[in-house]
Amino acid sequence: MKNVRIKGKKVLGVLVVATVAMMALANPASAADEFDKYDVESVSASLSDKQAGAHADMTLTFRLTATEEAVPSPFALTRDIVFKLPPGAIGNPQGFQRCTVGELGTEPKLSKCPQDAQVGVTEVTLSGEVKATLLEPIYNMTSPGGEVVARLGFFAGPYPTLVNVRVNPIDYSLEAAVEGASAAAAVIGAKTTLWGVPADESHDSLRLTPEEAIEEVQPPPRESNQPEIPFLSNPTDCTLQRQISVTVRSYQEPDNPKSKSAPFPGVGGCEKLVFKPSITLTPTNPEAFAPTGVDAVVKIPQDETPQGLATSTLKGAVVSLPEGFSINPAQADGIEACSASEVGFETTNQSNCPNASKIG
Repeated sequence: MKNVRIKGKKVLGVLVVATVAMMALANPASAADEFDKYDVESVSASLSDKQAGAHADMTLTFRLTATEEAVPSPFALTRDIVFKLPPGAIGNPQGFQRCTVGELGTEPKLSKCPQDAQVGVTEVTLSGEVKATLLEPIYNMTSPGGEVVARLGFFAGPYPTLVNVRVNPIDYSLEAAVEGASAAAAVIGAKTTLWGVPADESHDSLRLTPEEAIEEVQPPPRESNQPEIPFLSNPTDCTLQRQISVTVRSYQEPDNPKSKSAPFPGVGGCEKLVFKPSITLTPTNPEAFAPTGVDAVVKIPQDETPQGLATSTLKGAVVSLPEGFSINPAQADGIEACSASEVGFETTNQSNCPNASKIG
């Protein structure tokens, strides 16, 4: 796609409602009132290595429906994009450098994210004031906490963009969401690759800054100063058929989300995985016939080497106390019970168990 840029005009990263409305009217597809054609045209996922437990690069792509013009335009302006990954596809942002929102900045030339906070790239296609397909660095960001367990950040052209990662409490899958995307970007699609081992030398030619990205400058290869530790791990169950899905919402019709699913690559070679857990049980009171609690510690060793394989994921655990341990029936009678719905196993709500049900 040929690049067309507006020079001498500063584009704000955060748009007020009035600007969103003006952009909606200025968009040629919006002017034709073809919001009903707004949809997800395609979605896909791929892995650089399909070995179970391998620390492979993961690529996710999506494209929206667009007009059939020399420079296509989307039929509506995208507000939210949510990718749902299948259970078992996991990442670990711990141990990597992070970039703060302040360091990411409000425009590419002001971005000061550390090089070693980069964990991938995204090739994003825009059709707003900047009409281009740009290769952008993705950074491991400081998480705000709460339900957002991790955060990624990048520039969609001149527009700073955050991706909030949450854990689905029902199946423990990951959901990555762009919330409140810039309407001025007029996103058409993106191809995003997250690196299994960010410090691997195979990524040296893709280490770039947001300023280099928007200016389309090819930087020289850059070595990482980060240890070669895994960021992503493939699923460790070879029996499941998995899917990914993407859901998008537009500014024009936010109550009319559009979704599309696609197969997630199958993995094999589960016989190569290791699973060697250990457990220790220690009474809190060593005296015979005395009231005591029990400290139970389960450990599952992990292989942190880049060429190693992730340990098989724990499916279930049963702890049998030694003979002689007993529960005081009188004390048990005074304890309340917590239902599955209250603890949150059956819904996405937070746990709301009675205080009197807590036993540890």
